Amino acid sequence: MREAETLSQAIKRLEAKGYTEDFRSKEGKLIATPSQQKFEADDLSMDEVVRFEGETDLDEEMILFALSDPKTGLKGTYAVAYSHNMDPEDVDIVQKLSLKPS
Repeated sequence: MREAETLSQAIKRLEAKGYTEDFRSKEGKLIATPSQQKFEADDLSMDEVVRFEGETDLDEEMILFALSDPKTGLKGTYAVAYSHNMDPEDVDIVQKLSLKPS
């Protein structure tokens, strides 16, 4: 059985595949760092989702999205807490990403 991947291992693996930007939610948009480009969640493709569960504390759950912009080719990751403590702005972004047809 394969050992579970940690968040930092998943980020490094995705960086090796070109997901070098770090997305953050701000004012209903995703901001890519370091490029500072702004995106609507609807404009990005969700290429991979990795979920991390806390062994003893549900508040330790995280979700990592590998996102790309089909127009520019920009790729990055978006990590958020995946619990009742999720920031409302992140909730809105995650819903938009999750509801988007593949």
